[in-house]
Amino acid sequence: MALLPALRLSFRHTTTRPDPTDGTRGRVCPSVLARSLVVLLGTVFLTLAVVLVLIVVSGRPPAQLERTAVAAETETTLRGTMYALSAIALGALVVSVSAAVWLARTLTRPLAQLTRTIEAVAESRTFDVSLPLTGTSREVDTLTIAFNELMSSVRAAQAEAQAYIQQITERERVEQQLLIAKDAAEEASRAKSAFVANMSHELRTPLNAIIGYSEMLQEDAADLGYVQAVPDLEKIQIAGRHLLGLINDILDLSKIEAGKMTVHVEPFDVTTIITDVVGTAQPLIAAHRNHLQLDFARDVGRMRSDSTKLRQVLLNLLSNAAKFTDRGRITLSAVREQRDGRAWIVVRVSDSGIGMTTEQTSRLFEDFMQADSSTTRRYGGTGLGLAISQRFCRMMGGFITAESEPARGSTFTVMLPADAPDPEADLKKPVMAAATVTAAVVR
Repeated sequence: MALLPALRLSFRHTTTRPDPTDGTRGRVCPSVLARSLVVLLGTVFLTLAVVLVLIVVSGRPPAQLERTAVAAETETTLRGTMYALSAIALGALVVSVSAAVWLARTLTRPLAQLTRTIEAVAESRTFDVSLPLTGTSREVDTLTIAFNELMSSVRAAQAEAQAYIQQITERERVEQQLLIAKDAAEEASRAKSAFVANMSHELRTPLNAIIGYSEMLQEDAADLGYVQAVPDLEKIQIAGRHLLGLINDILDLSKIEAGKMTVHVEPFDVTTIITDVVGTAQPLIAAHRNHLQLDFARDVGRMRSDSTKLRQVLLNLLSNAAKFTDRGRITLSAVREQRDGRAWIVVRVSDSGIGMTTEQTSRLFEDFMQADSSTTRRYGGTGLGLAISQRFCRMMGGFITAESEPARGSTFTVMLPADAPDPEADLKKPVMAAATVTAAVVR
């Protein structure tokens, strides 16, 4: 009977769990094993009680019982049965106690340790835990292996989540730095463009004075007979006009970047604009002994757009064609086409000049970019003409494309809507797919 307290303690320790209402561990939660053990112990105690009753009954004084031979034989048999039952009850008690001790060692203690470990993991949220195998029960070892695998999977998932969070944090930090750098660069670019645009008056006024005085000096020198001074004065005038054109290009580009360049939409006749541009470019075309061929469709008609910007675009294309063509042919054509339910004015400028390679045509319309350094040294220029022309066309809702082949010439196509879009629209939004641009190189 001394083993009962230990058995009761083992049973209570094995079949208890935390009470979610008060946070204690004293409330008993019977399991199937505990119930079976209680039934077994009850049976043993009931048997002992029956034996004790028989012992008491068999121990009455002889005066109260009839001492016959049959009674004596019955009593002897009863005593034998009592001793047998007592032995059986004692054996059952020993087996029950032994079974309880064995179960406590092989099953309940490992399960209790596993329960405590799970509770500790739940409280601390620390998954760096692994339980050893006891080797006493296959079922317990199976549960231990499953628990260890679960902890390993949780640790792997936790490490992966931490790495992912670190990547996201690093990416957000880099994006924030890039955004700050982008804002700073855009602010610097706007400040630069605003400064250059505001310098328009200060730069153009002295140059116009130099050009005007050089023209006056040429006339005075011719009237006074200083013929030898006329060529030098012409050089001053040519250099001044060249510098004025360069400054105009830079100022136009700066105005576009600063958002100060606007589109003045007005109706005008396309043929009139083209005729004016041809008249302006005719001296340069004749200087290189080129032949200009005009091809106008009868239905070109009128359009609503910025005539000043269209004039500058066509003048840049004709000037480039004349500059890069020597004793060749230059063709200018204009037609009206219907595309996607809209009327478009298509102007093409073709030449039989030096042409461009595929590599050169991949850089068209970039600021300050020409085909190569040898072209710059031989033909001059800043590489801004086509860049500005492309931006002007986009401001008017169109674009410029180019096709070229070395030693065979180039063809530039200007496509503009006959009715220009709202000047307040986004200037960077392409009207037609930019992927249709065949080539792009600054000449």
